[in-house]
Parts: sequence; C-alpha cells; structure tokens
Amino acid sequence: MNVLTIAGFDPTGGAGILRDISIFNSLGIPYNAIPTSLTIQTHKKVISASAISLKYLKKSLSSLNNFRGVKIGMLYNEKVVKIISDFLRKMTPEFVVLDPVINSSSGYPLISKKGICEMKKNLIPISDFITPNLEEGKLLTGKEDIEDISKGWA
Repeated sequence: MNVLTIAGFDPTGGAGILRDISIFNSLGIPYNAIPTSLTIQTHKKVISASAISLKYLKKSLSSLNNFRGVKIGMLYNEKVVKIISDFLRKMTPEFVVLDPVINSSSGYPLISKKGICEMKKNLIPISDFITPNLEEGKLLTGKEDIEDISKGWA
C-alpha cells in the first residue's frame, strides 16, 4: 500500500514533494504525490510561491483511496489546510506526519497567517507526528525552550 505526500513543489529538489519522492524511492516505498503549491527558487532563496488551484487539489485528493499514511509539507494558505484536514478526517489514514513548513530557510513566507491558524486548529490535532524546526516549533506553541516545545503538542 502507498504513502501519500502532500507538499509544495521545489524545482531544485532540495525540499517539498520532489524531496519526499526521492526519500520514498530510496526506501522502496510506493507513493502518490499531490502538490499544494509551486515555488520559483534557487538553492539559496525563494523568489515566489503560488497555490495550486483548489479545484485541482480537491479532485486529486478525491481520486485517491489506497494509501496507508500521509506526509504533509508546505500548505500555502488556510483554504488548502482546510481541504486537506477535511480529506484526512474522511479517509482516516493509519498515520499522518506533518512538517509544518512556515518559512523558507531564506525567510520567505510559505504559508499565510490564516493558514497557520487553520493548521493549529484543524491539522495539528489529527497529526500523529509533527516535525517542526525550532523556529516553527516556537511559533506554533508559543514556547521558547525546546523541551517545552516538544511537550506543547500534547
């Protein structure tokens, strides 16, 4: 049975859906992949980002029914987060891994403020594993200490 990656498209392959596919391939894991957004970027910085059409996203998700788990990355905005959280509640995969991508390493915002609120409200509660970097953990929990952040998901 497949795993599903739902993430942004980084044309450099250093992150996002291409990186997830590369890892799944190296582990011999069959997968499906649905992009949420497209970026224009180099290996050093993001120049711009745009969302995939919501119609495309909904239709792509509705075509899937044979996956065991989900790995989620860049979500772009609150509408995308809502569509994905509704989909996951309906499909109830065995596991959900959320990498709450908020900013690029060069500081470019990759999700709207409303998207972050929607993620905290509807996606974090249904995620089995959450893998923020330190800055994302601080933002999502309101805590500074790494130990407090790691306890902030319970």
